[in-house]
Amino acid sequence: MKKKNLLFPGSFKPPHYGHFLVVEKLLKDFDEIYIIISNKPRPLDKKYKNFKNKSIKEMNKILKTNFESKDDAIKKYEKLIKDKKIGVITGEMSKLIWEIYITYLKTKKIKLILSKAPSPVMVAMAIYQKNKKKDNITMIKSDKNINNKRFKNCNKDCHKLIIGSFHDLNSTNAREEIYLNKKSKFYKFLPPILNNSDKNKIWNIITL
Repeated sequence: MKKKNLLFPGSFKPPHYGHFLVVEKLLKDFDEIYIIISNKPRPLDKKYKNFKNKSIKEMNKILKTNFESKDDAIKKYEKLIKDKKIGVITGEMSKLIWEIYITYLKTKKIKLILSKAPSPVMVAMAIYQKNKKKDNITMIKSDKNINNKRFKNCNKDCHKLIIGSFHDLNSTNAREEIYLNKKSKFYKFLPPILNNSDKNKIWNIITL
């Protein structure tokens, strides 16, 4: 009997109750689930969202600088992150949170991969391409990324599992509560099965 594998690439900044539910629901259908986590840090302050795609005028307004080059503004932005002047959630933090979740899922089926590529989808596609038995791989795609070009090599023999949005239960809103230091509101984004000790562990992971 063929092993059925599921690839679940994502940012997971941070992983929330919706992500937990997806994995919990699919555990019975797959032999192995690969959660592939983006290594790209995400700022907590929403004004920095998609910073590198903004105009130089917008960048200077946010940074309170007067750079002529976007490259200089991006270097400044990255230095602020490196020096911890801008709060972020990193891939390492997300991985630690998933490790806590897995203890509640009580399974050895889940493998965590911290992506070395800019996009976790690229890592998922590399796993798919290297696998000789491609018909035993299913790739999770969220409905917001249904037309993501990075999936272009996922041919008809690559099963795609489309998941819907979680509405207010999303990582952007979770990051906002962390940025505002609203611990109790942030806890609403976590699986309710977690005990208070583990909720505090997660809070400490993302606020160090």
